[in-house]
Amino acid sequence: MKLAEGVQLHFIETRKYKTQRVKMRFSGAIDKKTLAGRVISAYILESANKAYPNARLFRQKLASLYGATFDTTISKKGAVHILDIDLSFLAPRYIGGQDLTSDVLAFLRACLFQPLTKADSFDEKLFLLEQDNLLNYLETEKEDNFYQADRALNTLFYRSEALQLPRQGTIDLVKQESPQSTFRAFQKMLLENRIDFFFVGEFDPVTVVNELETFGLQNRQPELTFMIDQGLSKITPRQTEQKSANQSILQQGYYAPALYGSEDYFSLMVLNGLLGGFAHSKLFINVREKEGLAYSIGSQYDSLTACLKVYAGIDKVNLKKTMKLIHQQLLALKQGQFSQVELEQTKLALKATVKLSQDRQANLIEQVYSNDLIVPDGFSVDKWLTGIEKVDKDAVKRIAALVKLQALYFMEARSEDIV
Repeated sequence: MKLAEGVQLHFIETRKYKTQRVKMRFSGAIDKKTLAGRVISAYILESANKAYPNARLFRQKLASLYGATFDTTISKKGAVHILDIDLSFLAPRYIGGQDLTSDVLAFLRACLFQPLTKADSFDEKLFLLEQDNLLNYLETEKEDNFYQADRALNTLFYRSEALQLPRQGTIDLVKQESPQSTFRAFQKMLLENRIDFFFVGEFDPVTVVNELETFGLQNRQPELTFMIDQGLSKITPRQTEQKSANQSILQQGYYAPALYGSEDYFSLMVLNGLLGGFAHSKLFINVREKEGLAYSIGSQYDSLTACLKVYAGIDKVNLKKTMKLIHQQLLALKQGQFSQVELEQTKLALKATVKLSQDRQANLIEQVYSNDLIVPDGFSVDKWLTGIEKVDKDAVKRIAALVKLQALYFMEARSEDIV
C-alpha cells in the first residue's frame, strides 16, 4: 500500500507471536557527509524528545504501554544506508483485547516530529551525550581485531567509497558532527529517504492508515543502489599490518559474480556452504581440524556486491601454509572434488537455515523488503528452497570457476603479544 511516492506500507498478518511489531525503515544512499549524523540521530531518537524530555519519562511511557520496546538499528545493503525504528508491544489477545496500535504510533510520531531541539539544532546537551556514546562504541570496536581486519579488506576490495564505509561511520566522521549538522542529516532523512512501514501481527488497516496520515509524509524519489558488480580487476591489492593481538588474522576477498536474484545465485550459496559456511565445510574440516592451522576459519558471501570472503585466525608462521591450503579447497570445488553426500549435506543445511528464519519477525520483514525493492517478486521461501535443491555438481563447478582472488589483508600479531 502506497502512502505517498517513496513511502510504502506493508502488512504481514500472523498470529504466531505474542507481540505485535512495527518497523519504520529509512533507506538512503550512503553519503560520507551525512552518515555519522544519521547514526547519532538514531541514538537521539532512543533517548528523549519534547513530549518525553528525558530518559526516565521516555522509558516510563513505554512501560505504561505494557512494557513496549523502542529500538533503533543501523545496517547497510549494498550502497544503501538503513536506519530502522522498531516498536514491539503485546498483541490485544494478551491484554484483554486492548489495541495499543494508536498509542504506539502516537509515541513514534512524537519521536520523529517533536525532537528535543533549539532552533535548527538538536539540544546540545543531548547531542553531546549521544555523540560520546557513539564514540565509545566505536572505540570498543577498535579492540575487535576481526572487525578491523574485515574493514581493512573492504577498503582493499571495494572501489566505491560507499562500500568501504562502515555502517556506524568512523571516529573521525563522528567527531566532525555538531548539533546543527546532525539535525540537518535527520531532517534530510525524514524528507528524502525511502520510507517503509512494516506491521507484523494482527492490525486494523484502517486504523493504521488513519494514524500514519497524521505523519504528513510527502512524496520523495530517492536513488537507491542495492546491487553493485564492480567487475574483475587485473590488480590484486595486498596489505600486511602489525597489530597488538593474540592471533594473526588473514582476510581474503574474492570476486564472485552471482548477484542476488541472478541465475547463479543459488549455486554460489551452495558453493559458499561447501567452502566455509558450515562446520562440515572444507575449510573447517581440512584447514582447522585435520591440519590444525586455524583457530577459526570460514567464508561468507555478500550477494549484493559479488564479494566472497574467507577469514582465518592463525599463527603468523602458518600464513603461507594456510593460504596454500585455502587455495586448494577452492580449487577442489572448481574441479568437482566433493562427494554427493557433501553436496546434499550442504543443501540440507541451507534449507534448514531458511526454514528456521521464518520463525523470526525480522526475517519476514527482510523478505518483504528484498522482494519489494531489490528483486521485485524475487524469492518466496518455496522458490528459494527449490532453487537450492536444483543445484548440482556441475552448477557448483561452473560458478567456482568464476571466483577470483581480488584482495588480501593480513593482520600480523606482534611476537610479544601472542599468547
